[in-house]
Amino acid sequence: MYFHVGNGFLILGDTRSAVEAPMRAYHGEIGRMIDSEEEAAEFVKASENYWITGYFDSDRFKIGLGLEYAFSTKRTTLFINPEGHTLAATMIQENIFLDESEKSRILGYMTSKDEALSEKYFGNYLAFFPGGSVSTLRRELSHWFDESLEPYRELADLIVEFTKKSQGVAEIFGSIVASPTSFALRLQTSVNADMNPEIQKLREWGAKHYNTNGFEVYELKSIFEKIYFLLDKTELVITNLSPEDYLKRLSAGKKLEDNDRYVYLKNMYKTENIAEVFVNLGDIFYDLLGMKADTALLYTESMEENGNLIHSLRVY
Repeated sequence: MYFHVGNGFLILGDTRSAVEAPMRAYHGEIGRMIDSEEEAAEFVKASENYWITGYFDSDRFKIGLGLEYAFSTKRTTLFINPEGHTLAATMIQENIFLDESEKSRILGYMTSKDEALSEKYFGNYLAFFPGGSVSTLRRELSHWFDESLEPYRELADLIVEFTKKSQGVAEIFGSIVASPTSFALRLQTSVNADMNPEIQKLREWGAKHYNTNGFEVYELKSIFEKIYFLLDKTELVITNLSPEDYLKRLSAGKKLEDNDRYVYLKNMYKTENIAEVFVNLGDIFYDLLGMKADTALLYTESMEENGNLIHSLRVY
């Protein structure tokens, strides 16, 4: 660790050059990240009441949550402060849209997720995201399969095709650090959706077909485990749990409206968002370390009318 103590400031860095670069920029020897005095003054003013602030130029800001997108980013500012019983981080991402229709499309993803409050879930990880965002789905699937998805490429492609036939918000939930992991991707389906091409592919791959507990089931033996496709008139569930185990865990699960940590964190956000991720950190700490901790995380992503993405992250 390297550091420099100045007049009223401290610079920390993991390399000597990381510490020296801000000093050289300050003395005009190299270009500054914020080269506009007016913009710099505006950022300093906005930072006055926060514990931690940050500035990311161009597309350098990555959080690995929320929507995967292809448009460019001008800059991102970060503000962190304690709020109530939480540590709250807000990231404002100013974007560049070459096509206004892309901005309108993403604004159309904004929904309240209120209907999810009465649904049951299990596990320590829950994500809501637009069913129409293929790249977001692939990123979420990578949490449960091999990081690159390459060994599961054909299976991932098929899941994507099923998702394209869904409507509204996709939900993926389960136990992300347990061994083995368990997950369920739940999609709302339309009565008029034609899934015959995808079902035919399952049959070609030798999927076992049967009916149980109100579901039409296709049981597919994958590389390392079985994947189950559960269909009824209104939804499709893709999971690595047997239908019986899935329904058993779901029955023993908890509604979001009964999850005190989720409700507390959710009430601190604006109503509508594009994507949402809730992680029960207490359960994860217990699974990994055997340590009990009353803590959770809620991330939401929303978009303002001007096209700015607002990433909000609160840890209880």
